[in-house]
Parts: sequence; structure tokens; C-alpha cells
Amino acid sequence: MPAVRSSAVIALAQIGPPASAALPELEAALHLDDDYFRLQAIDALWKVGRQSETTVPILIKILSDRNNPNRAGAAILLGEMGSAAKAAGPALTDVLREEFSYTRVKAEEALRQIQARPKTPVSP
Repeated sequence: MPAVRSSAVIALAQIGPPASAALPELEAALHLDDDYFRLQAIDALWKVGRQSETTVPILIKILSDRNNPNRAGAAILLGEMGSAAKAAGPALTDVLREEFSYTRVKAEEALRQIQARPKTPVSP
């Protein structure tokens, strides 16, 4: 059943805000022990409901996990959240000292995305 569960969460993420009726189920998925599935649920929560206050603390916790693919996935999602993930800055900075280069690169990219300033339109 894990494959079906993952497929459903991925589909909800692709649907985005129109799938907001599923937000309670996505929030419940955050309490499961499967970190990979939790990353998928966090991605869906962000894409469906833009709930950074729920997802950012969990992603920060995953950044301290021993599983490098999960850590890299958390960094990628934090980067996609942009300035909404500003609270993750210190945790991402800690990851920059890691040996595993892929995770380190993803943390660096996330920091750039979080700190990016929106382009201001130039007045004529």
C-alpha cells in the first residue's frame, strides 16, 4: 500500500490548491515514521495549502537526520518555499559543513532561494 499512498500524495501536490479538502489527511501524514513519505506529504501540504508554519519546522528537523537523501529532499523543499522558509536559514547553514556533497549543494541552493530578493519593476 505504500506505493498507492505515495501516488495519492503526489497527485494531490500536482492538483495544488483545488485539493485543499485533503489538507487534514496531509497533516496527519506528517506524524508517520516514514521520512520519505513525510517529505512527499510536506511537498503536497506546501503546494496545496502553502502551510509553511506547519512544514518548515518538520523540514528543519529532517535536516538533522542521518539519511542524506532525506536531508537533501528537505533542503530542496525549503528552497522551493523561498522566503517562507527563512527560519530554516541556520539549519541549512549547518548543513554546509557536511561531507556529503549533494546534500551540501542542495542546502546552498536552498539558502540562495530563501534569500533571493524579488525583482522590483523598473519605473519608466
